[in-house]
Amino acid sequence: MSGESGAGKTETNKHLISYLRWRAGGGSGGGGSRGGGGEQISRVLGVANVLLEALGNAKTTNNKNSSRFGKYLELAFSSGMSAGGSAAFEGARLKTFLLEKSRVVRQAGPERNYHVFYLLAAAPAALRAPLGVRAADDHAYTCAHTECAGDDGARFAELQAALQAALPQAGGGGGDALAASLFGALGAVLHLGDVAFEGGDSQKGDEGGGCAPTDAGAAALRRACGLMGIEEGELGARLTQRLISVGRDDVTIPLEPAAASSARDALSKALYQRVFAHVVQCLNGELDAASAADEERRVPEADPAQPQPCAGADSHPDGGSSHYRESGRPPAQRAWGTLQRTGGKEQLQRAAMRAREQAAAVGRQQGNPTGGMRTVGIARCPSRSSSV
Repeated sequence: MSGESGAGKTETNKHLISYLRWRAGGGSGGGGSRGGGGEQISRVLGVANVLLEALGNAKTTNNKNSSRFGKYLELAFSSGMSAGGSAAFEGARLKTFLLEKSRVVRQAGPERNYHVFYLLAAAPAALRAPLGVRAADDHAYTCAHTECAGDDGARFAELQAALQAALPQAGGGGGDALAASLFGALGAVLHLGDVAFEGGDSQKGDEGGGCAPTDAGAAALRRACGLMGIEEGELGARLTQRLISVGRDDVTIPLEPAAASSARDALSKALYQRVFAHVVQCLNGELDAASAADEERRVPEADPAQPQPCAGADSHPDGGSSHYRESGRPPAQRAWGTLQRTGGKEQLQRAAMRAREQAAAVGRQQGNPTGGMRTVGIARCPSRSSSV
């Protein structure tokens, strides 16, 4: 979707995703009557917009909820969707990129920083206290314009619910672990913005140059380092000094306050970009896990009337390779399971063609001159000739 700022791209995308979820759920809003991975995919898609809006949207001059990042969403359905009947989600993949890192440290005119900073500043005091996060107008990165683009407190509760619903397995401890790391990183960004520097300025005739954090800046640096789990002295040195190599020697050059502030802002922007990318990675991880679970659930049990793989044999009884016995599925189906989640129709077609050619070659080598194919359980195996 494309259009000028304020044209309605974000809201249109919400309605489109809602409709697709409704279609995939047979009119119920779930992921499909078959349940399993399709329902989880639908659930992740339903709350992904909440997470991405909080992290990637901001109030601008023309729009109170402007998307400041690009997003490409790829969805895979069962064949019933194209035929106009019932269908289910079989896979999904998000590709995003953050457009405005500079907004993290500086906003023009009446615009705001990304929503998530104001949501965190409006969180319950019990949650903000361990992070040291104060009201939005008390932090340098959010004090320029604090007018609410909505009920920030209610939207923070919605953000917490989205983390639990969309990412039950993320971070090893589920949504709680991801929320704790996410809020900690965001708090660190806010504290980094409060680190101010003072010291000599060589352009004004001060000898030696160099700088150091102010008293308030040192306290903010301490809180930021505590949230990031790094040494205060090490980060302070990286922000106020520059290391260069001259021949075989390393030379440390002290930075002036303006240069140290630029280094601080560069670190804040890089940290926020990593946070954004990590949340998208977690969303894709949940979508991939749901797709894999749904794929495994769709695999039918082997027909006991048909020949089964032999544990001690080097090949399938019908001429298939031991590769079938190890995985339970032929190469073409394994290629589909992988490429369906990573994209690439041409790669999938080439992989499937190679798999069919290899299977046919194995059949000819073992007495089947035609190398024909027939289905045994879930595997496409060469058919046995009459002479076998």
